[in-house]
Amino acid sequence: WVDRTRYAGRLQLVRDGRRVAAINRAGLEDYLASVITGEMPPDFPVEARRAQIVAARTYALFHMRTFGAAHDYDVVDGPQSQNYLGLEYVDDAGQSRAATTAESRALAAQTRGIVLLYQGRLFCAYYGAVCGGHTGSAASVFRSSVPPLVGVPCEYCAEAPNHRWQRRVEISSVNAAL
Repeated sequence: WVDRTRYAGRLQLVRDGRRVAAINRAGLEDYLASVITGEMPPDFPVEARRAQIVAARTYALFHMRTFGAAHDYDVVDGPQSQNYLGLEYVDDAGQSRAATTAESRALAAQTRGIVLLYQGRLFCAYYGAVCGGHTGSAASVFRSSVPPLVGVPCEYCAEAPNHRWQRRVEISSVNAAL
């Protein structure tokens, strides 16, 4: 356990400047069995969940070969990489939740070895949780984007909690931040 999360595999503690970082050394398929739980609700269609695991595997392998080669770790366990929840975690209400289940392990096993390629090479398979009705082009945000990652209309996330949102911000706050 680290804080409120129990992880699979080994735990390595490394000094990171003035603090100690915990690095979870887990197998790829164990990692993906947890990521699917963190990235997509279990009541989504099974084919959508399989496709999500393929995208997550591609993303992880790309980072293992690029970013991870120069660091002590390959990805982080949050939205800046993928939502990896370990084996189980304690939620904000204090409830223990399974992050890796028999179903999530089966989905990872069913897609084992399947990745996305562009021109015969792995690429950074960016994805987002909610698109608001139209996905964005990865090239508008990331320099390492590939041509297939273009924006397209989407009607599938309309019931997601963050499908539509707005926030009021005082102009003085924006000016101060800029």
